[in-house]
Amino acid sequence: MGGIGGQANEGETKVVKKNEKKKKKKTVLGKGTSVIVQLIKDRLQIVGGGSGDCLDLLEKWVENLMSFFSPKQPEFDEFVQKVKEIVERNESRRLPKLPKGTRDFANEQMVIRERAFSIIADVFKRHGATSLDTPAFELRETLMGKYGEDSKLIYDLADQGGELCSLRYDLTVPFARYVAMNGITSFKRYQIAKVYRRDNPSKGRYREFYQCDFDIAGQYEEMGPDFEIVKVLTELLDELNIGDYEVKLNHRKLLDGMLEICGVPPEKFRTICSSIDKLDKQSFEQVKKEMVEEKGLAVETADRIGTFVKEKDSPKELLSKLKQEGSEFLQNASSSRALDELEILFDALERSKCIDKVVFDLSLARGLDYYTGVIFEAVFKGTTQ
Repeated sequence: MGGIGGQANEGETKVVKKNEKKKKKKTVLGKGTSVIVQLIKDRLQIVGGGSGDCLDLLEKWVENLMSFFSPKQPEFDEFVQKVKEIVERNESRRLPKLPKGTRDFANEQMVIRERAFSIIADVFKRHGATSLDTPAFELRETLMGKYGEDSKLIYDLADQGGELCSLRYDLTVPFARYVAMNGITSFKRYQIAKVYRRDNPSKGRYREFYQCDFDIAGQYEEMGPDFEIVKVLTELLDELNIGDYEVKLNHRKLLDGMLEICGVPPEKFRTICSSIDKLDKQSFEQVKKEMVEEKGLAVETADRIGTFVKEKDSPKELLSKLKQEGSEFLQNASSSRALDELEILFDALERSKCIDKVVFDLSLARGLDYYTGVIFEAVFKGTTQ
């Protein structure tokens, strides 16, 4: 019995010592304090270049500072408690968050979005388009050189296995790659999918968003595909019934002709178009400043551009004005050809009863290099959001 009792006492002693050791561990703020002190001393020795009163004073200051973190200090437990409280408060603030330029869609929003996508897809199918899905990323060489100044907004991916890839910027270039890769001569397709742009997030602008693409590839009657796509746009906006709108429309060749008439060098057409494209968000004075100060355009040339980009009217009215006898636009090969094509398009839109939704606007421009013909965009009128 005595032996058992002796073993029990020894065990109790071990437990007490172990608990004391644990208690000491809990009260120590961190390990390696002596190492830190020595590192600081070594650094002071190097900086000081030797011993001296100043160096001794600094060493004492470091030792006094580090002694503040010693568990032997009476204020140490209170200090540790304060640090713990601060950490716990900060933990509650470190909630998961979204990357800038992205958003979640909850159930109610998903119902609305899926309904909208269903309406849009039905209009696409009604016009004979079939569905096509392409990868979320493409070879970088496929995307480069297609978007002008906007190429800087492409998300590049880390090199994997020797292939340089980027997230798709839009759905049109992947479609063109698909058509070329498969030798397709005639194809009408639609695709509703996400695209990615390394843009500065702002109201209504995101880095990840959906595009609804309707594309036609092949040889068709002149201006036939352009007419059908504008018609598709007006149909789906009417069926979505989300507000009064207008379709702003222009022609890339007309823009090129206008810039040539104004005296813009051909090598600057694309970059000046990128500036003009900002007129829906900036005043002409701001755009003019960019064209002159950043892009090296003469002030007189920029002012002449300003007189043209103010032109905006119903399609037939503005077309008639630009085709008047003696018009500079008729004397330029590029703009003259564009006016002939627009006349065919406007006649078709008039016959289809949707020309009233269209506005001919010379300020509408696009910086993307693959635009060569008709360009357009729908905008809501008034206070419609």
